[in-house]
Amino acid sequence: MSNSQNKKLKIVGLYVLSIAMLYGYWYLDNSTELNDFLKKADRVRSDWGFGFYAIVGLIQYGFLIAGISIPLILTTLIIIKKRKNATQQRI
Repeated sequence: MSNSQNKKLKIVGLYVLSIAMLYGYWYLDNSTELNDFLKKADRVRSDWGFGFYAIVGLIQYGFLIAGISIPLILTTLIIIKKRKNATQQRI
């Protein structure tokens, strides 16, 4: 596999990863099973419920931030590289 094909495969893989992370965020946000589990954990001991809410919230917003920032960063880097190559070809 050539170097350019390897780069393209990595870029596509990162875009797919970001879509998977956004799906993970959506699933955690809309999961009825998780909400039921968190309510049961909160009834058992309130500190367990708070701990589970905190962990799930950190994971959920980590998915959201990474799922949005990966494509933004990749797209920005691709645009910068294209402009740089276009500028060098004019010279």
